[in-house]
Amino acid sequence: DLQPDVRVRFYHDGSLVHTETVSAPGASVPTSVSESSLAYSWNVEVSKSLIVPGLSILADVDPGNAVGEPDEGDNHFPASGTPMTMDVRNTSSFRVTFVPVLQNVNGLVGNVSAGNADDFFDDVLERLPIADTDANIHAEYATDAEVLENDNANGAWGTVLSEVNALRVAEGSSRSYYGVVKTDYTSGVAGMGYLGWPAAVGWDRLPSGAGVAAHEWGHNWNRRHAPGCGAGSPDESYPYADGKIGLWGMDVGPNSLKSPATYFDFMSYCGPDWVSDYSYEAILNYRESAGAVAVSGVAEPSLLVWGRVEDGEVFLEPAFEVDTRATLPRQPGQYRMEGLASTGASLFALSFDLLPVPDGKPGEGHFAFAIPLGSFEISDLARIRVRGSGGRSTFLEPTQGPQRVEGAGLEVLPIRGASAEVVWEDATHPMALVRDATTGEILSFARGGIGRFSVASEEILITLSDGLRSTRPVRRRVR
Repeated sequence: DLQPDVRVRFYHDGSLVHTETVSAPGASVPTSVSESSLAYSWNVEVSKSLIVPGLSILADVDPGNAVGEPDEGDNHFPASGTPMTMDVRNTSSFRVTFVPVLQNVNGLVGNVSAGNADDFFDDVLERLPIADTDANIHAEYATDAEVLENDNANGAWGTVLSEVNALRVAEGSSRSYYGVVKTDYTSGVAGMGYLGWPAAVGWDRLPSGAGVAAHEWGHNWNRRHAPGCGAGSPDESYPYADGKIGLWGMDVGPNSLKSPATYFDFMSYCGPDWVSDYSYEAILNYRESAGAVAVSGVAEPSLLVWGRVEDGEVFLEPAFEVDTRATLPRQPGQYRMEGLASTGASLFALSFDLLPVPDGKPGEGHFAFAIPLGSFEISDLARIRVRGSGGRSTFLEPTQGPQRVEGAGLEVLPIRGASAEVVWEDATHPMALVRDATTGEILSFARGGIGRFSVASEEILITLSDGLRSTRPVRRRVR
């Protein structure tokens, strides 16, 4: 029936900076530890100004000795009476470029804008080690991928993800890119992201879209699936059964407790979900050490070479000459890419591993590199060869040799409002890269001789690829 106060003292680098005295939450002292209710513990909300590196904390029960005890020496936590050093780290701002994706196959556009971008961060900010965010909105990007299906049977989700990654590499950005799509279904595949690489896509259905974004960014921060509910390629080191969170969690907004018997880690496919201490700390460590993956240096003439692997088969997309910062493999891997001259001589060679896609098809992986043209002579390039660990090779070659733009039948047709259409002969140039002439943002990797897209400016830049090399950008008015 005792109701002692608890005093909590906060120290910065050993100096006392703040003291809180917490009254008893109830009419009696619990005689055993239970985290299942805040009524069983003494609690105080702590100002974020106190949560800084160098923080240590000391708590005392009954600091005024209002309760008579035979032993007053065991009322400290830690028991030594020395403040406990807390693990507090500064984290970098999470910088994201949201890309609204237009699907030309059905006209659906992902709903993301300056007005709702913050809503996609809701789950990340309430449960992960992210202190602040920095978001911007890319120009609408048009894809010619097949329709997105709820089971991804046609692989269209992977196609869009690959294009968003190529977009990031071609634009030389160090930000995370997140493509936002609209689907014509409400249940099924909702997102896809790379393991350990800052590009992902997800649907725009909020509030569930915030949970999808958190899951895909978790993959980007090198988190595999927590086991349970059919999640593929689970993390074999995950410490708790069935993907549960393992320890009690707490949402500090509504002061809502999360039971380890009920809640699953957000990297599983199960629900309801929260975050385990295992995933939280792993993401914190990754963002400190390897999270700033990306490009460096200044923009320079480069060759964008990109593609993907499905069912062991390598697919190479048409290459483009672009001005961007170099993006090269971080370490050697099981795949080898070579640029070959007509004599068979090697002009460049890269050893790399695929970017794994945990939510993709079995064995699916992608790649995208920006290879500086200063490292080889582009006019000598006759083919690009990619070989996997199994020895199978795929070649990228010009469709019909060097072509002039005038020979490609290039036309630009305004459609309505902010929309336009580019038409060209795809027999000679299988793909067109379309940019906003004012901002330089890529509006589409258009396929098949016709590309539709939205543009905010009056002019666009069009670069056509013959598969291996590309034309100089051509400027055209759209209105």
